[in-house]
Amino acid sequence: NIEMDLSTKILSCPVSVYENAFFDQGSLVAFEAMLEGFNQLGRAQEEGFLIYTADLSSCQIKQSVQDLLSTLTPHLEKIRVTALRKDWLFQEDRVILILNGLCWALMMERGEFLSKTQNREAYLRAVCEEMGAGRDLESIFEPADLRQQADSLISVVLKVMDYLRPRIDGMKIKFQNRLLSLRENPDQLVYYSEVIGELEDLERTQNKIVSCFAKLPETIGIFLTGSSARDFTRDKFSDLDIVCVCSEIPDDFSRDRILHKLGVKSSFRFGSFEHIGMSDADVHLVFVKKERQEKVLEDFRSKGEESPIMDFRDEEKIREFACCAYCLALNKILWDPNGILQSFKNQTHNVPPLYKQQICAKWTPVWMRYKKEFHYAQQQGDRLSALTALHYCIQASLRILLANHEIYCNPIEPKWISVELNNLLNNKTQRLQQSILDQVPLDVTETFLERFKKAEYLWKISTKR
Repeated sequence: NIEMDLSTKILSCPVSVYENAFFDQGSLVAFEAMLEGFNQLGRAQEEGFLIYTADLSSCQIKQSVQDLLSTLTPHLEKIRVTALRKDWLFQEDRVILILNGLCWALMMERGEFLSKTQNREAYLRAVCEEMGAGRDLESIFEPADLRQQADSLISVVLKVMDYLRPRIDGMKIKFQNRLLSLRENPDQLVYYSEVIGELEDLERTQNKIVSCFAKLPETIGIFLTGSSARDFTRDKFSDLDIVCVCSEIPDDFSRDRILHKLGVKSSFRFGSFEHIGMSDADVHLVFVKKERQEKVLEDFRSKGEESPIMDFRDEEKIREFACCAYCLALNKILWDPNGILQSFKNQTHNVPPLYKQQICAKWTPVWMRYKKEFHYAQQQGDRLSALTALHYCIQASLRILLANHEIYCNPIEPKWISVELNNLLNNKTQRLQQSILDQVPLDVTETFLERFKKAEYLWKISTKR
């Protein structure tokens, strides 16, 4: 997008901007990086960045606001489940994503864009007070627990939508009715997959999938990855992430025949990726060629490469992620008659030094940048910017710590990292000393400064600084 005609303002291409920033990255990092590209081209002033909207029509602004809010809305359904899972770091990732997104939506509609150094919380709080959401916003920044934070966030987003509706004629937000259902019945769990079953049902569906696809002549082995692959993350909200390693990718006719035999409720195909809706579970099935899996492992050993950013619109990235060391190391082998998958998994047991170096090189600049931004935001009393910076500081310190101790974590988003650490603590593992685990931030009930000091301690011992 940087190469486009700069007379076309940034908000006139909401799909390419917002979907890439929020869906792929799970954060505002990509969005800010893109805006910084405009800074370098002289399209922003002061120390931060500004968005110029002089040439935007009211129709373009309306479309941009709708697209942004519609992109954020599905994350609110996930956040209720994340709260139940006590995955506080991932929930925090969603919280800063949504709050910053609300700021952009309100600024777009009101034409009151802030520079990067201005107080985002003060701006958002003023608007929330105007629409009667001040208490809800306070409960997001100072929650009693994850459940309260999730409920307050849902309430704030719906009030923002109610606030904007009379100001933007004909505004339509995807999934808004499902959010209303969540607000009206706080005990209801509406998950984006709409499939919530018992663990026994999940196991039964898993076995049916394996039994059918193992019969394809191209299939070499099948493994399970994601939350379903490990006992301490598997629950009734888990879907089934299944990878079929093949000599060749099966043709559509062979796959259609199996789907018909399984009696699927719905299915969506994108190249080698199948999204299968079963009565008891959502299934994400990826076909990967054996030679590709071998190439990814070779790159991991020789270059220390992580997987690319996950993007369900990019078939190549889906396959690359399914092959990555994280998925292999933490997988559960379901069918492996010749031991090929086990040999792949064994290759992830010894973490190459280059992998550790790559993690450190990737996250050190994150720490250095957001450490400064955290202290500046704290001085300004801007809890939104402080929380955003704090979150990336904690991620940086934890990811480098885990890499140094040869513990894999999700390379795309901070999902399950806090649950993984809690599992290590409960198992009293020797992979991390108790004195180190004691310094891991507990959850969102700790103050910002308490969590930052813990993250700083972990950063120092992980980088020997």
